[in-house]
Amino acid sequence: DILLGKWCGGELEGRYTGLLGAWEPGERPEAAAVRVARALCGLQVDPERLEPRALLDFIEVDQATGDLGSPLAELQFLYRVGGSAPLAGLDMAGNDVIVPEWIALDRVPYDQMPADDALWYPPVLLEGGDLLRGSFTFRGQQLLEHHLERVSSVELQELIAAA
Repeated sequence: DILLGKWCGGELEGRYTGLLGAWEPGERPEAAAVRVARALCGLQVDPERLEPRALLDFIEVDQATGDLGSPLAELQFLYRVGGSAPLAGLDMAGNDVIVPEWIALDRVPYDQMPADDALWYPPVLLEGGDLLRGSFTFRGQQLLEHHLERVSSVELQELIAAA
């Protein structure tokens, strides 16, 4: 199963995503993932168990001018929960931002998610799955183009360090 959140407002209202949020200036990506998981659903994440899986750039095309915006980088982590490992703090009741939901991997609601998710989730979620570098260009919710490539763990760590 995968823990997704259904957003209660904003541009993602009514859509599912993983737990996502922004890095603060000077913050390590692992620290941001821990902070975001706690803020969104109370989940206490052990940063040592976070697996970096993909570094993705998102570019928005301005609806009025057609100009490309600055890329926004997202680092995607996988946090595996095995056997009896407790999920300390997880609040499944949700809040006014997001309602968390466990969903079977074969039932991920890609039709209710941003269009890029159907492209990169499957190869990343597989046991021993791919490490990816990619970019997605959107106009609103419409995916205009994308590029994904497999990278090695060394390459991904170098890309993360440079981000």
